[in-house]
Amino acid sequence: MPLPPKTVHTPSATSLQRTWNAKLHRAVPKALAHLQRHEGFLGFVANVDAMKFMQGKDVQKLLGEIPFRRIQQRLKHAGQLTIETSEDFAAALFFCFQNGKALELPCYHPRLFEWFEKHFGIDEKRMGGQAGIISNQLAALGSEPVCYCPILSATQAALFDKNVRFPLLQKGQLQLVQAKKAAHKKDPTKTNWIFEFSKGDQLQWQGKTITCPRSNRLIILSKLVKVEPLFSLELEPFLPQLARHFDRAMIAGFHHLHRKKSKTLRYYLERLCRQLDALKKANPRLRIHVEYVMIHDEKLAREVYEHIGRPADSLGINEVEMKHVLGMFGFKKELRALQKEENAFPLYQGARSLALHFNFERVHVHTLGYFIMYLSKKHMLPDPRAYIDSLLLAAKASEVRATLGKPPTKKDLLDKKFEKIKVSKIGLEQLGWFAKKAGLQGKRKTQFLEEGIADFGDHYVFVVPTPITPKPKSTVGLGDTISSTAFLSQP
Repeated sequence: MPLPPKTVHTPSATSLQRTWNAKLHRAVPKALAHLQRHEGFLGFVANVDAMKFMQGKDVQKLLGEIPFRRIQQRLKHAGQLTIETSEDFAAALFFCFQNGKALELPCYHPRLFEWFEKHFGIDEKRMGGQAGIISNQLAALGSEPVCYCPILSATQAALFDKNVRFPLLQKGQLQLVQAKKAAHKKDPTKTNWIFEFSKGDQLQWQGKTITCPRSNRLIILSKLVKVEPLFSLELEPFLPQLARHFDRAMIAGFHHLHRKKSKTLRYYLERLCRQLDALKKANPRLRIHVEYVMIHDEKLAREVYEHIGRPADSLGINEVEMKHVLGMFGFKKELRALQKEENAFPLYQGARSLALHFNFERVHVHTLGYFIMYLSKKHMLPDPRAYIDSLLLAAKASEVRATLGKPPTKKDLLDKKFEKIKVSKIGLEQLGWFAKKAGLQGKRKTQFLEEGIADFGDHYVFVVPTPITPKPKSTVGLGDTISSTAFLSQP
């Protein structure tokens, strides 16, 4: 008589919470050890962030200065605005506050930046730009990253960590010097404005109480002419030599590309691709990660990402950007699914579609309370659990940064006072939701809930619950911290 099949018990919510909390803290020393084995390159944008921490009453006062009709007209298109007037700014800020969403919008009017300083004042000046933020974060964790950006003023250079290196040509030879000492005296300083707001803040508008649902920010991007996110012509012959100094590269800042009369956009894109190909040819172990930044001109954006997607191996993106890029590249089915229900499974479907379209090995999606990662089996180690450790390191680094309001050090991440950090209920619920949508059952479902890894034949999917900071000191740089620590600490 055959034995009855064994009953597979689904772990309880309490059990899963204990399991993932323990995994979060155990992963950190292992992933940090992997991070120390890699050397990173960061390009191509660093700037100064002028920080203003807004309260509900500040937003309410601004709204009261502008006729309701002018703000209402702009709210429908807040995410696509170019900031040209105080009315544009007020509408974008209210949209972000009301929805708890982050936006990055361009502004080409210097007088509006002067108005910001006069009207609001600056609370703090910090390192900004993906390359600058990530360089300082990796340096804080004990690395000596290489950073390159086309302009480097003395003001900008002073914000770099002493362990960040910068490539310079000295007497015809390539040298890596302290970024702090690499300033070009005549270079201008690019300054962006960051308006931060906190979850739970309230304002009164049109007879209604508006409560901010999530801490976030509005970033107003300044524009500098003649700045392109790529290596200088003088450095090009030395790129094979430079490539020997790192095996992981993270690049961003392509929203600064624009069409010119004298030289076309394609000229710059093809030059950048040749530069990246030269790095990879000189160092076959090199992996290149693109950190997605929204470009509001869709025709321009498609051309940019079709080019730089070719030499890249990895993509970092959040849930808002995912919707934008799916629509831009015509993935209508995936976009509709994500718009219908924003959760782990349609985010995975979007990540898979982008990976197949661009031939990415890896797509990392970070959103509130959890991460999704698509990983091809072509270029990975046999044991996928090491990749979970890297994602958990990124989760803890982001949480500690949000708590401290500055880049965490290795000592911070290992500090016992942060062992009380717990993964979010949202993330744990997403594990169950993904398992259901993916049709995982029995032992396979239980294993997925406890490990966060699903094997889909030619690729793995990772779903990792992460902490949520109730009252972060700052949200700027959290996505960059997540993407960089996860990518640099993977095997």
